[in-house]
Amino acid sequence: MRGEIEIESASNSNDATDLINNDTYSLVLMDISLGKGISGIELLNNLRTIPSYKNIPVIAVTAHAMVGDREQFLSLGFDDYLSKPFAKKDLVNKVRSWVSKSNSNGIHY
Repeated sequence: MRGEIEIESASNSNDATDLINNDTYSLVLMDISLGKGISGIELLNNLRTIPSYKNIPVIAVTAHAMVGDREQFLSLGFDDYLSKPFAKKDLVNKVRSWVSKSNSNGIHY
């Protein structure tokens, strides 16, 4: 996917909040355990209160990989789920899938 998309990252919830408040992203990969600060679930709830993020896809990225975890994260408002550890191809395929869906819905990267 080199050259196809731009990527920015945050190492904690405070940095992620700053990025979200200063730009609108087309796709968000959200770790559930963000270390210091609020969790990825709480950050997702905050994100969804911002009008420009109401329909932006958010993928839960987590080590929670037990039976039922995927369904739980989807029920909490995440659009998709990727369990750790994952292969690079799994991440690339997941992102490409959402980019393709978003482009067909008029969201541009």
